[in-house]
Amino acid sequence: MIFLAACIAESPPVVETPPTPVVETPAPVVETPRVEGLTWVDGRRICALGVERLEGDDGQFEASGLTVADGRLWVAFDNSGRLLSLAPDLTDAQLTATPRRGDHEAITAAGERLLIADEPGSVVPFVDGAYGDPEPIAVALKDKKGIEGLAWADCQQTLLALCEDGCKAGPLLALTEDDGGWSAASVPLPVALKDYAGLALHAEGACPSAYTLAVLSQKSAAIWIGSLAFAEGRWQAGEGAVLPLPRDADGRKIYTTAEGVAFLSADRLAVVTDAEDDQPPCGRADRPPSDAAHADQSVHIFQR
Repeated sequence: MIFLAACIAESPPVVETPPTPVVETPAPVVETPRVEGLTWVDGRRICALGVERLEGDDGQFEASGLTVADGRLWVAFDNSGRLLSLAPDLTDAQLTATPRRGDHEAITAAGERLLIADEPGSVVPFVDGAYGDPEPIAVALKDKKGIEGLAWADCQQTLLALCEDGCKAGPLLALTEDDGGWSAASVPLPVALKDYAGLALHAEGACPSAYTLAVLSQKSAAIWIGSLAFAEGRWQAGEGAVLPLPRDADGRKIYTTAEGVAFLSADRLAVVTDAEDDQPPCGRADRPPSDAAHADQSVHIFQR
């Protein structure tokens, strides 16, 4: 026992080393990129504007093109030769009296006339309430998919045209009037969309060389907005962004039949929608629309 006690007494004291403090490095903050889009401002079903039904396809309003002329919106339909004009506040709607057989897919204002695209590839002038003769476009169409958008650059006397699934030369064309027809040159577009449904230009000043270009995609339910410039005899599209049209609470597309687009100002755009399959000419419409069935056959205003 004495020996054991001695051994215990001779053992070195235990020195406790304090633990090394753990310094936690905070995890880096990863910001979710903000996806910009378009905000619904106003909208009306065309049938609720106080105009009579169209003659074709059980009276559906199959809107296909949109432009601004003389301070009014003008709508073309692919099931009727009649045109609709209305005030930008979506009042005072009027249908033109002159019918015309044809597949009207786009419309734009060019000076004192409206120019309308027939999908197979011709331009039809509309002056003083009367249609002129179709003028062919010298372009090879792809898979029988024709012109879906038009926009007029007055200072350059150029008609910009958009092919639905892309012409063989590309989706965006610069057309020049030439002896009763239109010659075409390709303009490279720095974005690939699922399809191409509508076209619009905006610029400030009397004779601009720089524009804002809007390209509407129906399948994408979105609008690409970018720059377009004319210099040294050539058109050049520049940087832009794809802005989705509003979705529902689950992220599903609402504006699945968008066909035409026009600038009301630099940051405000109007869009027209075709008829959804098997939809009546004048169904119920939520404001803003809650799904695709409430958004068709309408004129909508968006803010970006």
